[in-house]
Amino acid sequence: MAGRRRRPWGSVTPKHTAKKKRFYAEYTGPDGARHTAGRSFETAQDADSWLVAERRLIERDDWTPPAERRRRERHAGMTVGEWLDTYHDRLQDTDRIRASTAQAYRRVVKSRITGTKLAEMPLTRVQMGDVQAWWAQTARDYPKTPTTNRNAYKRLRAAFQALVDDESSPLTDNPVRVVEASKRPRPKYKELPEREELEAIIDKLPERYKLAGVLCLLHGLRVGEVLALRRKHIVVRDRDGWPEVDIRVRGNVQRIADAEGHMRMVWQDAKTAAGVRDVPVFPELAPVVVDHLERFAGKGAEGLVTPTESGEVVFDTSFRSIFNRARSAAGVRDDLTPHYGRNYLITLLAERGATPAEIGSILGQEDLKTIVETYMRVRPSRPRDLMGRLG
Repeated sequence: MAGRRRRPWGSVTPKHTAKKKRFYAEYTGPDGARHTAGRSFETAQDADSWLVAERRLIERDDWTPPAERRRRERHAGMTVGEWLDTYHDRLQDTDRIRASTAQAYRRVVKSRITGTKLAEMPLTRVQMGDVQAWWAQTARDYPKTPTTNRNAYKRLRAAFQALVDDESSPLTDNPVRVVEASKRPRPKYKELPEREELEAIIDKLPERYKLAGVLCLLHGLRVGEVLALRRKHIVVRDRDGWPEVDIRVRGNVQRIADAEGHMRMVWQDAKTAAGVRDVPVFPELAPVVVDHLERFAGKGAEGLVTPTESGEVVFDTSFRSIFNRARSAAGVRDDLTPHYGRNYLITLLAERGATPAEIGSILGQEDLKTIVETYMRVRPSRPRDLMGRLG
């Protein structure tokens, strides 16, 4: 190559930029690969000095690839908070997690780790005692949110484990080991809603949003799944003069910030195989679906089932505000959310003899343990009803 100065070992190449001349050094290492400094030098002498230093490392049998050493140095100077940001960026950039998942991860890190003493510590100085102190303080500061606390711990442990698994990292052991934090929190008890309470809320919803209420509260769909529905996802059949309806759940919409920081509702495929499912609509409510399609749904197969008046996707925050106003107008207890419909339907199906696997296929829940331990509830009157039947 023109301009390259050859020497007994390695080479230095001058390159001209618009403002000045720079020099690049490279050599063939013991591994047979070509290696560079990862940067340029101001003078040929500086480049030569770097080559001499590399040669000495090889002669002393202390050599490792320069790129690996650079990664080690970057990790050594990085704080826990900086690494958490970098780690989650890498997960998203490599498509290992979805944008909404990355957003949720960053949110929990910001709420429980960012701004703490642990977040400001250099990665290489973190000891198990530092993590235990952070966890103890987090549990004291946020006693009512054990699930969020545990999720923050999981993000911290996963980020450190990625470093341990990286051969170029100086970390060889994961200091994030807190037995208490690893335990799954006991699910918060949710008093089962009565059918009358759910119907009262639906009755107070604006006409445009009644179907969304029906699908969330009585059919167990998640808010994002309902707002993502398009005409092609609604299958209507005639059954002896009466409509028979199935809801094809294929994905959801999530509120995600774009590159400029503006929030928008973005379509995402179902996160798990169980999330892809067909949900039969209760026969007596099938006419509600048909009527809604005629009055409010967009045109064509891609038309939104529940659009805004301007034809756009409804924001989940907007729907929840509308739902809360309807709940207040209905005069029912103020802890009911659209998600309570899942508890209601799971318990109802269980009382009718459905197995956890059958329930999971309708609700789109892959973890059967979650169905049994988190969603299923025993109605106060149920034991007496069962004993009465036996008697």
